[in-house]
Amino acid sequence: MDVKFIMDSFPFMKSSLGIIQHGSTTMGVSNRDSDVDLVVVYKPSDITNLEKLVVSIVEGSKFHIQNISIDEFEKLVQAFTEDMLTAKRDMNFLSGRVLSGKVIKDTQKVLLNKIEHAKNDIDFDLLYQKFYYQLLNDLKDLSIDEPYSRKIVIESIGDDLAILLLLKKISLR
Repeated sequence: MDVKFIMDSFPFMKSSLGIIQHGSTTMGVSNRDSDVDLVVVYKPSDITNLEKLVVSIVEGSKFHIQNISIDEFEKLVQAFTEDMLTAKRDMNFLSGRVLSGKVIKDTQKVLLNKIEHAKNDIDFDLLYQKFYYQLLNDLKDLSIDEPYSRKIVIESIGDDLAILLLLKKISLR
């Protein structure tokens, strides 16, 4: 992606310290449905009036822009290992495994109540649709030749399928 095009399209980035393009467009696995993923890093004083997340379409290209301070960036980099070690636990929450689990102790019926309210508030159709389309995009990405990127895509397909099955299971309860 041309840096000049990005800077002209998003003038707020001119005060940034740097821009990191990531995701499928840098891995060489993008397709017509892919977006351009950018992390834009600023001095703390330059980010105060910016939206944290910008999603936009410019000349047919979809952009997903995350604006963060250099302090946030440093924390994310330092926390990478710890985050990776806890991702499996977090994935249990994010995929709905906890919501579909069996409550084995709940002395004040607090957990059952919270889970029931959560299930009523969750838009399962929207979540299912999101992961369904993510799965379709991942399946398109299987054609890549680079082994490491292909491994990531295959793991993502597994995650997509697991989440779809869990969402279907939870929504049927």
